[in-house]
Amino acid sequence: MKININTINTYIITLNLITFISLLNMTYIFVRNIASDFWIVNRKSNNIFKGFIAILDRRHIA
Repeated sequence: MKININTINTYIITLNLITFISLLNMTYIFVRNIASDFWIVNRKSNNIFKGFIAILDRRHIA
C-alpha cells in the first residue's frame, strides 16, 4: 500500500484549519460571556451606587 504524501499534507492542513476555527469560535464565545458578565456587574453596581446616593440625599434633606 502506497501512501500519498500530498494527500496526508492536505488532510493535516484541513485538520489544522478546523481546529483553528473551532478555537477561534470558543475564544469569541468566552470573551463575549466575560463581557456580558462585566456589563451585568457594572449595571447592578451602578444601581446600588444610585440607591446609596439617594439615601445620602434623603439624610441631607431631613
